[in-house]
Amino acid sequence: MAGSTLKATPLKKTTDSLRRYAALTTDAKQQHQSNSSAMDGHWIGGSVYPRKFMTTFMKVKGSVPTAKIRRMTFNAMPRNPARESDMYPHFKEAIEKSGLLPAHFFLEDTSSKGGDLRPDGTLSSRVFSLRSRSTKRKELVWEVKRLVNQDPYRTDYDKLEQFAVKVSTDSAAQTAGQLASYIATQFSQQHHTFVITLLICGDHCRFILSDRSAAVVTRHFNYRQNPEILGEFIWRFGQLNEPSRGFDHTAKVATPAEQKLLHSAIDAVALAHPTRTISDLADAKDSSATCYVMTAIGSDGVAHHCVVQKPHYYPSTFIGPSHRTFVCFDLTTNKLSLLEDFWVSTLNDPASRPCEATILEKLGAADVPHLAQLHTAGPVLNVNKQPQKTITQRQKDIKRSFCTTTLIEYSHYRSVHEVLFALSAVKHSRELVSALRDGLQCLKAAHATGFFHRNLTAHSIMIAPSGEGIVTRWTEGLAKVEQRTIAPYRMATYQFMSIMLAEKPDKCYEVIDDLESCFWVLLYWSIHHFKSNATMETVLMFDDLDDPKADNMHGGAKKRRFLQDNEISLTFDCSELQELVLNLWKLVRTWVIMYRLEPALQPAWLQDPAARMLQVFDDALAEEGWPDSDVLCDQFPPILETAYRNKERTEKETIAVSMSHTGAATFPQVQTSGGRKRRAQGEAPIDTSRSRPKKIQKPAAPVAQTAEASYSSANPRRSSRVTKVRSTIS
Repeated sequence: MAGSTLKATPLKKTTDSLRRYAALTTDAKQQHQSNSSAMDGHWIGGSVYPRKFMTTFMKVKGSVPTAKIRRMTFNAMPRNPARESDMYPHFKEAIEKSGLLPAHFFLEDTSSKGGDLRPDGTLSSRVFSLRSRSTKRKELVWEVKRLVNQDPYRTDYDKLEQFAVKVSTDSAAQTAGQLASYIATQFSQQHHTFVITLLICGDHCRFILSDRSAAVVTRHFNYRQNPEILGEFIWRFGQLNEPSRGFDHTAKVATPAEQKLLHSAIDAVALAHPTRTISDLADAKDSSATCYVMTAIGSDGVAHHCVVQKPHYYPSTFIGPSHRTFVCFDLTTNKLSLLEDFWVSTLNDPASRPCEATILEKLGAADVPHLAQLHTAGPVLNVNKQPQKTITQRQKDIKRSFCTTTLIEYSHYRSVHEVLFALSAVKHSRELVSALRDGLQCLKAAHATGFFHRNLTAHSIMIAPSGEGIVTRWTEGLAKVEQRTIAPYRMATYQFMSIMLAEKPDKCYEVIDDLESCFWVLLYWSIHHFKSNATMETVLMFDDLDDPKADNMHGGAKKRRFLQDNEISLTFDCSELQELVLNLWKLVRTWVIMYRLEPALQPAWLQDPAARMLQVFDDALAEEGWPDSDVLCDQFPPILETAYRNKERTEKETIAVSMSHTGAATFPQVQTSGGRKRRAQGEAPIDTSRSRPKKIQKPAAPVAQTAEASYSSANPRRSSRVTKVRSTIS
């Protein structure tokens, strides 16, 4: 199999690329740290004075009420408070007494509201509309820190080249992480083009404007000595219309009748599929989220008005490309659908990296099967009928403004297509295999048409209500064009990345990288939702990195060991599923080892690995005896990393004590208990009762011969089945 000559696009390490499907979840503090790291180099500052910030980003009509603003004072705020909370009521009172805000704005102390994400306070408003009843909405986050040295940005403006250098103190880094987390939540749960934030550290105050490209940070000022600056900021914010405050004007609060249409449509689909566990539908009705009507317009000019509530897929950080998925009710077609909301780089070469709609159009024209039925797709327009784009990247060129990375412009884009379910909604193991077989056929045809997918994940292949597997999320799709402009970076999800990409992230992308990802997706869903001897150690294989603190995503050693063992260490109770996994295991291990050899030394099928892989799936599906209902709730829901590490440490200490007394010990396996929700809210129970995985005993053989010759031979089956297990900012 010949290697690709396409030049490589660098892989970008992000929180989502590592954590979205990770077995271990992080607590709020760890999330803040991750988000702080994600923002490294994306803080723009140095020359942005507070008044310049206001006249640039907060333009208003009319005269500034100078006399009223000058009466504002923050003298009541304690200068050396023992606790941050001592500052909140005085700050709140000073703004409320100033009378600078319209009556529908009010300040809230949210520091004790509970939950993982708790900014100190918010400036909220009551949204009044002819379309709906009054709705409370959080508009601006204000974060208060007790000390000046908790400010994560430089105050020494003689060394501006270091302005965006990573902060050096833990407390300052924590502040930066908190800000990034709060801003990310606003972007994910609300509908913004940008977000404005207020930061107070001791006597210092700063204004921040953030979008998908970067965050512009003003120079600090002393709000006690210059209260009129903060007063003007508050007044201007209250005078701005919604788009000028960063709200997307194409998303309007839904009426009660529109919300009822969404909920009724969701209930109808759930009722029509009683044997499916469709968590996405239940999440879409979350009453904690405000219901909106979002507009998507395609090239035909037809506007699709879609009722949405809570996204079931969204990024945990706000910097970089963004992808949110909503279950929606399309008021134009009167159908329950999926709305995809993207922010994509404008630097993409249209010849080699066209937008998703163009890719789907070309694949559809080539009769590529198992694609989503697209209802509409196109850019989201601003009030001037131009595509919405980020604005912060323009500030990097201002004299004496510094950031330490290349900033990218992003454009807003939306698509609406048929409703699909995650593969966790399958009825049984055969349906999972059939859906992935459909996905593989789609990828094979797409490759023949000249396109790679490049980011297959557990949610890139989904299932239609009919049971058909559908390949979605082509936003990282790449056309096979030899002469192309290299993008600054591309996104990839680490858990499903091919071994060769994990070992060499700058490797050129090839057909086998998409195909190998299919294998890891099958293994991932099978381990999570079907009975097996898998342990937590098996699940952690997907997350294995050489150095989690490094800037790259280099790893794959545990995956390679899993493939290169003389026999497979993982067994499933469903013998048909086990046989498929075993044959795919042999297939993938062959190309991982042999694909770089000269074609004469390779088995013939390696020249068309997709056809061979498809045949393995077809042979498995032709088997009789697949169970009618063997799907389980998630056997390995994410658990808190600190809880897992503490449990692991306790077990090691117990073993050490046991060995000191007896001279021998039995090593337990750490195992998570089942749970219906993929997203854990805290520590999950840990069960250590499972034994080590049994292995299928099979004589070792040369890799190429094993994969080629033994495929058609009889495969070991288990003689009997084991009894099935029963299965916030708005």
